[in-house]
Amino acid sequence: MDRRTVPHVLLRFAVCGALTVVLVACGGSNDSDRDTARNASTTQAAREVFEDPQGSYEIDVDPDWDAQHGRLVAEIEVWVVGESRDGFAPNVNVLTQLTPGLDLSTYLDRSVEEGPSAIPDFELLNSDVVDGIASELGLLEYTGTQNGRPLRFLATVAVRDGTAVVATFTAPPEVFDESRGEVEPYLLTLRTA
Repeated sequence: MDRRTVPHVLLRFAVCGALTVVLVACGGSNDSDRDTARNASTTQAAREVFEDPQGSYEIDVDPDWDAQHGRLVAEIEVWVVGESRDGFAPNVNVLTQLTPGLDLSTYLDRSVEEGPSAIPDFELLNSDVVDGIASELGLLEYTGTQNGRPLRFLATVAVRDGTAVVATFTAPPEVFDESRGEVEPYLLTLRTA
């Protein structure tokens, strides 16, 4: 599937084996957690810049993350960011989607509206606009289930020139809480090219 022709469905899942990819996600955090993540993003030692092969975005990634690009859906970049537990591997995925006529705020609103129809047991925890390293980003956090498994999601969203770029961290709740502080600073480095 060519990312340039993805339909304008804002929340979609791709599932393959033990790895679930949320193609667009929703949510947020409390202010102290966000402040900690922002501060950590400027001091994170291990970083590599990943440049989207199609030239739509860049994001900093941990060199220890296991790249799984193209294994689930063509042109969706995926990294396994933690050990698999009970058959699920915490992951970060990034996708681009055409969004003609939508600004960041409208994109976030539509994603939240579509959440309950796209994700079983969808519950929005928070939606906010925050400062990324290059521009404002949508920061969305929500919960839901996939195949009966409870999951938590944290996404950063950048919208520019009719294209949305979404980076999403997905993990079971107990792993999400353990890993968020390490993963969120990377999500905040998302930038459009």
